[in-house]
Amino acid sequence: MKDFFGREFEPIEMERLIEMLNERNAKFRIKEIFGTKQVWFMDENGKEIGDAICHAGSYGHEDGLLEIMGLDITIDEYGDSVLGWLTAEEVLEHLDNALRK
Repeated sequence: MKDFFGREFEPIEMERLIEMLNERNAKFRIKEIFGTKQVWFMDENGKEIGDAICHAGSYGHEDGLLEIMGLDITIDEYGDSVLGWLTAEEVLEHLDNALRK
């Protein structure tokens, strides 16, 4: 895949995340965004509580890392409500925190 600047990138952490979610029997679904996978996480009632992406405009895509929105992320001092440059394990930590609330 190529980003907006023509640089090649591979969403390697996304595949790891999906595999780890399946191993946990977690509730999630996969959609498509900008030609890549987008994982939506759900709570025990099936309500969407956040998502993970890795596409040409996401934070960390150039290293194959993930960006999340929702979950336990709050708006920071810059007005940003996403967190990027995450591994699959780090995303699962945020998912666990969100499900504990």
